[in-house]
Amino acid sequence: MRLERRKHRRYSRNHLTHRPRRPPAPRTVNQREETEMTPAEFKAARLRLGLSARALAEIYDVHLRTITRWESGACRLKSTDIMLMQRLIDGWRPPE
Repeated sequence: MRLERRKHRRYSRNHLTHRPRRPPAPRTVNQREETEMTPAEFKAARLRLGLSARALAEIYDVHLRTITRWESGACRLKSTDIMLMQRLIDGWRPPE
């Protein structure tokens, strides 16, 4: 009889203790994290550095297609990729 009860149980045992997540606070237009960069800003930064997409792909150790996807907005930039771009803007160069 106990097996039949479990079979017909509608919710799991955790449904009583589960609390829904609080929605994030709304952001204003001017309130962006330092690790956010639009695809247009990313491409402008690459051009300002005087790097081709192929050279930037070698620095990032990714395929050329990945760079073009980032710049077109087809793929979202990760925060680590944006931080590396900011380091490049600040003058850091990878060891050769």
